[in-house]
Formats: sequence, structure tokens, C-alpha cells
Amino acid sequence: MKTLKLALVAMFVAFTMVGMSNSDGFRSNPKFKRVINLTYENAVQNPGLVSAMHQQIYKEDVLDVHQYNSACVVIYQKNTYLISGTREQWMNFFRIKGTPPVSKKSKIDIVE
Repeated sequence: MKTLKLALVAMFVAFTMVGMSNSDGFRSNPKFKRVINLTYENAVQNPGLVSAMHQQIYKEDVLDVHQYNSACVVIYQKNTYLISGTREQWMNFFRIKGTPPVSKKSKIDIVE
């Protein structure tokens, strides 16, 4: 009888360990993040994406970089967009009438 009790305890421990090993999600497939690459010209054609760009892109981050091309990451409707454009395009983006500048501490003074 002692052997039977010991076998049952060992069986419960084994089943518990097998059940817990599957509960951490290790065997499930990873969920990859989809990133959509867009150029500036294609991005400004979507008005919702433009408003998301104004909310999430800071003028200092884009214009203080001394590169000809720069890219920004914007999350819109549960998708991640990587929007690339030239420095002149980003300067024109922040000049669009009706959208206030995001920050007042920018080094570049844009006049409308």
C-alpha cells in the first residue's frame, strides 16, 4: 500500500510539472510586430496618419539630426509605420497651417 501511495504522489508531481511547463507560453508561436515602410509622400495622403504624425513626432527629434534623410516611427490603428523623408520634407510638414508646433524649444524657427 505504501508503494501505491508513493507511485500516486510521484504521478501527481509528474503531471503537475508537465502541465506547468506548457503554461508559460514557451511553445506558442511568437507574435511578430508588423512594420510598414512608407515614404513621406505616401504618408501625407492619409489624413488620419498625418494627425498621428503630428501627435507622435517631435520637431527636435527630426530636424536636429544632421542627416539628409531621416525616419520616424508612428503607431496608427494598431500598425507601426516607419516613415522616411528628407529634411526639407519634414520642415514643410511642420509648416502645415493649422497645426501648432509640438515644442517651443526647437532650434529652427519656422515662419508661416
